[in-house]
Amino acid sequence: MPDHTQNTVGVQLRRAIDTPDLILFTQWPPELTHNVLTYLDSDDVARVARVGNTFQAEAGRLLSRRRANWEKSLWKPDMYELIIDRDFTTAEPVQGRLQELIFWYPPKDTLDTWDTLVTDQLQEGLLLMTSLKHLTIRLPANPEFDVLETINSTFTRCTFSLKTLYLSEDFELFPWILKQTELEIMAVYTPSWFWGFNKDKHLSDQRWLSSSPCFRIPPTLFILSGVTEDGISAFPAFSPGWSAKLIDDSLKHFYAIPQKDVTMIALYVQTMDEFDDKNVLSAVRSISDHFVNIFHLDVYVGDCMIHLNPEALASVLSNFTRKLQELAIVFWEEPSNDNRPVAYFFRDQKLKLCKVWSEECPSLAYINFPDHSGRAMDSRWEM
Repeated sequence: MPDHTQNTVGVQLRRAIDTPDLILFTQWPPELTHNVLTYLDSDDVARVARVGNTFQAEAGRLLSRRRANWEKSLWKPDMYELIIDRDFTTAEPVQGRLQELIFWYPPKDTLDTWDTLVTDQLQEGLLLMTSLKHLTIRLPANPEFDVLETINSTFTRCTFSLKTLYLSEDFELFPWILKQTELEIMAVYTPSWFWGFNKDKHLSDQRWLSSSPCFRIPPTLFILSGVTEDGISAFPAFSPGWSAKLIDDSLKHFYAIPQKDVTMIALYVQTMDEFDDKNVLSAVRSISDHFVNIFHLDVYVGDCMIHLNPEALASVLSNFTRKLQELAIVFWEEPSNDNRPVAYFFRDQKLKLCKVWSEECPSLAYINFPDHSGRAMDSRWEM
């Protein structure tokens, strides 16, 4: 005769996870409690550990044991860095809650589908880390689709609540990111130059984050380039709460990023008029306040009429009067041969533009225009 005990217990346990106030397990002996929990995946154990019943303590102990075993069994432990927040108020000061995980796959290696042990162990680790606040996952360029799918599906099951997140740009953020309601800042890593990454994807992500009711304050999103690790790029026009202070405070959580040596900033706007927006100007001021060594500014613009409102960009440049020497203006999309006469209509206005912009930023020494030509202060902005 089949034994339905385990099935019944499983149903009761699921019921307890969903509605813990309806069913209590006080009558169960500890050994039975342990036996039931061992059959669950780590994310289910983590949920039980948050339920106020007699399963809670045993679930917490089981998670700790699984995490310890996970750390001992890592195939490539040099790829991981675990940071624990020590709690010295307890009787056992060696105990603490895991606050930060850094997974850093060597950039010269390739992460293939056959390398399942690496992805399986990362997957299990993410499910075990219920107290995680800071997460960094950096993969090599062009990881295989199956690898990304495995990790993406794991994110939907995780029970942690993040404050900072650093991911390779290959990952899909939605819908799982909407559960991270405490998220303050997110860095996206690209192995490309600033102009080489998927701008449309990141702009779409930024708009989702800014408009979602899941966040009381929308997270600050910025892009890190693997080619120029002394620079960051952002879409401040599409994020009212965008904050350079948060970036400055959180760079220590993004492994191998030089906190004090950010010298390049790239700003993305659809039109130059957006620089008149008070939220954008506030973001620019916060950049100049917290990153004082900026000497190069890239402005990526979607509209080609850059000559119609030069005062808008001038107000931005007035915030970088200390060390800014180079300004580059780049179109989001390179115009076709047929469209270049219209796109490059600013050519006759270059001298005027240079004078307007340099008056507000006397340290400016060179300006590069979207037609790949430049003007220098040494030649009085002449040809």
